Amino acid sequence: MQTTLDLLEKATQVKSIPEWTEALGLSKKALYTARDRGHLPPVTAGLLALELHEDADKWMRTAVIEGEKDSPAKELLKRKLRKITSL
Repeated sequence: MQTTLDLLEKATQVKSIPEWTEALGLSKKALYTARDRGHLPPVTAGLLALELHEDADKWMRTAVIEGEKDSPAKELLKRKLRKITSL
């Protein structure tokens, strides 16, 4: 399963993090903070995906799942989604 950090890495091949924060109207530290936390917020993931001509719904779903605490339910959802989507 790809992570939102993979999306951020792809984005930084196009523009620098400061350029993205300005282009998306984010605070100067938003993307650095998200990177340090290990995942992007859903809205940020969706915006980056749209800018990169990626599936925003997929990336927002990924971000929501990443933001949840680890649990058996989270793992079950990830397995089920892998079967029916390209997550």
